[in-house]
Amino acid sequence: MLNHFIARFAPLYGCLGTVPSPRLLAACLQYPWPGNIRELQSFAQRLLIQGDEELSIQELQKATTPSTENTGASDLLRETSYMNLKKLGLKVKCSAEKPAIEKVLQETRFNRKAAARRLKISYKGLLRKLREYELDDKTSRLSSQAAEIHG
Repeated sequence: MLNHFIARFAPLYGCLGTVPSPRLLAACLQYPWPGNIRELQSFAQRLLIQGDEELSIQELQKATTPSTENTGASDLLRETSYMNLKKLGLKVKCSAEKPAIEKVLQETRFNRKAAARRLKISYKGLLRKLREYELDDKTSRLSSQAAEIHG
């Protein structure tokens, strides 16, 4: 059924010839699919939009692994059938971009120009994302603290 949805939606997202790996298929078989066919359809769309099979496998595994902490990925899987694809895409994008930006900023000791180069986006683009994710004040404070620590 996953192959059916991938074949159906791949042309819409420009992913012609996409074939799920045996590992992804195994993860799909392990997942209980509480949202049934609608959830599987949304999962296939999300897989094509993200273009990252490994991330999709991790989402399925996190959702099937008992945990005391509720992950954002499993929340997204549960909400999928209740939201439109555009909103889902934005949610997935935000949940991936913000931690990536924070990590690169830490690795570059909050050097925004170096971070922008590493993220392969323009400096202005990085500044816009810092404002969007409300990281601009946080990075300014952390950058000052890092400068004090490193002399």
